[in-house]
Amino acid sequence: MRRPYGPTEVNAVFINVSKPLKNPGQPYPLDQAVEIAPEVILDDPVSYESVRLTGEICGAGDAVRVTGTISCMIHSRCARCLRPAMTALETAVDEVFARDADPEYPDRYLLNGYQLDPGPMVHEALLLAMPLRFLCREDCPGFCPVCGIDLNQALCTCPKGGTRNPFAALSDLRNMDEEV
Repeated sequence: MRRPYGPTEVNAVFINVSKPLKNPGQPYPLDQAVEIAPEVILDDPVSYESVRLTGEICGAGDAVRVTGTISCMIHSRCARCLRPAMTALETAVDEVFARDADPEYPDRYLLNGYQLDPGPMVHEALLLAMPLRFLCREDCPGFCPVCGIDLNQALCTCPKGGTRNPFAALSDLRNMDEEV
């Protein structure tokens, strides 16, 4: 069974699914704004803007199937220079919401009477589609590995190839013939 929508929950937005449940097989349009709270992922702050779920809801017995697209803007910080970074994200979704938990289908979300909360589904889909790292721009040079200056603001005066990496001493230890 899916875990409840925990600490990232803001204001739950419920969608009434009484019509799809009463008319199985009939698709109903879906266009819903969803609010996802800011969170910290791998020590990086992440916030979501303009989260939108579009698609359709179709009833099937005691369950409904939600198919469509989730789109939003994600704000975080650049992996190279730590400046603010923004990424547009769009991902497909195809999930089933059921009235009762079924051990054969543990990935189904649960309905709350005649309502469903798209928040957990949207949050999980965004997490799975999120890029591994955010960049403020593709050609961001980041920081100089020797002096640490932000190469977006200024050029460093470090000689190219002349300064050894501070971890080069570890490489020297590996090449020694002494037994430890």
